[in-house]
Amino acid sequence: MTEFQGRDAELPELSSSDPSQSRQRLSRRRFLTGAAATGLAALGAIDSVEAAMQEARAEPTWLHAALTQGEGNQWIVSCVGPGKTCAVLRLVTAKRVTPFHDANLVKCTAGVNALLDEIRTGNSDPSRHACFIVTPYAPFLAWSRSVPDLRFESAITLTAAPDRFYQTAGIALGALRQKPIRFWYCIGGSAVGCKKGGDTQIVAQCLKAERPSLIHDARLAEYTDRINALLTSYDRNNRNPTRRLCLLVTPKGLFLAWSTDDDREGPPPRGAVTAEASDDRVFEALGI
Repeated sequence: MTEFQGRDAELPELSSSDPSQSRQRLSRRRFLTGAAATGLAALGAIDSVEAAMQEARAEPTWLHAALTQGEGNQWIVSCVGPGKTCAVLRLVTAKRVTPFHDANLVKCTAGVNALLDEIRTGNSDPSRHACFIVTPYAPFLAWSRSVPDLRFESAITLTAAPDRFYQTAGIALGALRQKPIRFWYCIGGSAVGCKKGGDTQIVAQCLKAERPSLIHDARLAEYTDRINALLTSYDRNNRNPTRRLCLLVTPKGLFLAWSTDDDREGPPPRGAVTAEASDDRVFEALGI
């Protein structure tokens, strides 16, 4: 069985204490739908995340990141589906300019995607494919590889063992571990707020690695620095002290936005759209 697999039955159960639960719950509903699902079901298995997207002619599909040992007992990442911890290596582009995704963020998104394209086109190893591992804190650039007959009971996943996953993959969380995780909401298609207690709004920086590995080598470390420098340059030019740059988790992938932290108690404002709304409502609210 190849890297792109649809074995929902083998995914770990979701618990209420799992910080990735809301994204995982959404992923089961959104994994494959309509004609795209029919086409992929006929294919059975596809060699890469990106090949799956091209074949389905649909929006990027979220997959499930799992750590397992490859040749020489070195740890590698394999992304299988369905899931919400592995995303296609591209930021979502907007269909319209909004207060939370203005002309500057349109340019920033294009700049980041150009760097991500360089990673893909410069990859000389056909056995691996670059992806985002999406933690509740920030994304992490990684190489994903196919693992025949991957079994989740012997793999390390973000949903089942997040601390072990970070340590094994060499992901440096640093001070982010001390910050609350948040979920986004959108009001009237004109403003984005983020409240504590969810995992659909993350920091607009790529996490760094503690050491080079098959998962995150020197090339990905270089591009992590370049992407972070670009994001920081746009964040520094922000003239509105009430907002901050973030990444929103959407059915299409990660979307760059200006958001305002909402630390009030209780649910989001009445009528606000969140990541748990239908795909069409999310797309319309965010303009993607």
